[in-house]
Amino acid sequence: MIKYKKVYITFFDYDVSDMIMCEMCQHKVRNNIYENDRPPILSEAVDIHHISPRGHSKCDNLNEIPNLVALCRACHCKAESNKSYNKQIQIVHLKNIIKKLEQ
Repeated sequence: MIKYKKVYITFFDYDVSDMIMCEMCQHKVRNNIYENDRPPILSEAVDIHHISPRGHSKCDNLNEIPNLVALCRACHCKAESNKSYNKQIQIVHLKNIIKKLEQ
Protein backbone atom coordinates (compact mmCIF):
# COMPACT_ATOMS: atom_id res chain seq x y z
CA MET A 1 0.00 0.00 0.00
CA ILE A 2 1.19 3.51 -0.78
CA LYS A 3 2.54 5.17 2.39
CA TYR A 4 0.36 8.29 2.17
CA LYS A 5 -2.80 6.22 1.65
CA LYS A 6 -1.95 4.23 4.78
CA VAL A 7 -1.48 7.51 6.69
CA TYR A 8 -4.94 8.65 5.54
CA ILE A 9 -6.87 5.46 6.32
CA THR A 10 -5.13 5.05 9.68
CA PHE A 11 -5.97 8.59 10.80
CA PHE A 12 -9.64 8.33 9.82
CA ASP A 13 -9.96 4.73 11.15
CA TYR A 14 -10.76 3.13 7.81
CA ASP A 15 -9.98 -0.45 6.90
CA VAL A 16 -8.30 -1.18 3.56
CA SER A 17 -11.52 -2.89 2.44
CA ASP A 18 -13.74 0.12 3.31
CA MET A 19 -15.33 2.28 0.66
CA ILE A 20 -14.04 5.80 1.28
CA MET A 21 -16.26 8.65 0.16
CA CYS A 22 -14.98 11.86 -1.40
CA GLU A 23 -14.58 14.47 1.34
CA MET A 24 -15.70 17.30 -0.93
CA CYS A 25 -18.78 15.44 -2.19
CA GLN A 26 -19.72 14.61 1.43
CA HIS A 27 -19.42 18.30 2.28
CA LYS A 28 -21.66 19.28 -0.67
CA VAL A 29 -24.29 16.67 0.25
CA ARG A 30 -24.29 17.62 3.96
CA ASN A 31 -24.63 21.32 3.13
CA ASN A 32 -26.91 20.90 0.09
CA ILE A 33 -24.50 22.79 -2.16
CA TYR A 34 -25.66 22.82 -5.77
CA GLU A 35 -23.36 23.29 -8.75
CA ASN A 36 -24.87 24.28 -12.10
CA ASP A 37 -28.38 23.80 -10.63
CA ARG A 38 -27.65 20.10 -10.02
CA PRO A 39 -28.08 18.52 -6.59
CA PRO A 40 -24.88 17.13 -5.05
CA ILE A 41 -24.06 13.47 -5.52
CA LEU A 42 -22.02 11.42 -3.07
CA SER A 43 -19.11 9.79 -4.90
CA GLU A 44 -16.50 7.25 -3.90
CA ALA A 45 -12.98 8.59 -3.45
CA VAL A 46 -10.55 7.05 -5.90
CA ASP A 47 -7.54 9.26 -5.18
CA ILE A 48 -5.65 10.63 -2.21
CA HIS A 49 -4.93 14.20 -3.29
CA HIS A 50 -1.90 16.12 -2.04
CA ILE A 51 -3.20 19.63 -1.29
CA SER A 52 0.33 20.97 -1.65
CA PRO A 53 1.72 19.14 -4.69
CA ARG A 54 4.34 16.44 -4.18
CA GLY A 55 6.79 18.42 -6.32
CA HIS A 56 6.41 21.42 -4.03
CA SER A 57 9.79 21.71 -2.30
CA LYS A 58 8.67 24.20 0.39
CA CYS A 59 6.32 21.72 2.09
CA ASP A 60 7.87 19.44 4.73
CA ASN A 61 4.69 17.53 5.52
CA LEU A 62 3.71 16.30 2.05
CA ASN A 63 2.64 12.85 3.23
CA GLU A 64 1.03 13.90 6.51
CA ILE A 65 -2.70 14.07 7.18
CA PRO A 66 -3.14 17.88 6.83
CA ASN A 67 -1.94 17.56 3.22
CA LEU A 68 -3.85 14.38 2.27
CA VAL A 69 -7.51 14.36 1.25
CA ALA A 70 -9.65 11.61 -0.31
CA LEU A 71 -11.35 12.78 -3.51
CA CYS A 72 -13.40 11.36 -6.34
CA ARG A 73 -11.95 11.69 -9.84
CA ALA A 74 -14.04 14.78 -10.70
CA CYS A 75 -13.06 16.69 -7.55
CA HIS A 76 -9.41 15.65 -7.94
CA CYS A 77 -9.26 16.92 -11.52
CA LYS A 78 -10.93 20.17 -10.49
CA ALA A 79 -8.53 20.60 -7.55
CA GLU A 80 -5.54 20.07 -9.84
CA SER A 81 -6.67 22.77 -12.25
CA ASN A 82 -8.33 25.31 -9.93
CA LYS A 83 -6.36 26.87 -7.05
CA SER A 84 -9.48 28.36 -5.49
CA TYR A 85 -11.23 24.97 -5.43
CA ASN A 86 -8.09 23.38 -3.98
CA LYS A 87 -8.21 25.97 -1.17
CA GLN A 88 -11.89 25.11 -0.53
CA ILE A 89 -10.93 21.45 -0.31
CA GLN A 90 -8.19 22.30 2.18
CA ILE A 91 -10.69 24.13 4.41
CA VAL A 92 -13.20 21.26 4.29
CA HIS A 93 -10.43 18.76 5.01
CA LEU A 94 -9.10 20.72 7.99
CA LYS A 95 -12.62 20.84 9.43
CA ASN A 96 -12.84 17.05 9.02
CA ILE A 97 -9.52 16.66 10.86
CA ILE A 98 -10.77 18.83 13.72
CA LYS A 99 -14.03 16.86 13.89
CA LYS A 100 -12.05 13.60 14.05
CA LEU A 101 -9.75 14.92 16.78
CA GLU A 102 -12.74 16.03 18.87
CA GLN A 103 -14.18 12.49 18.97
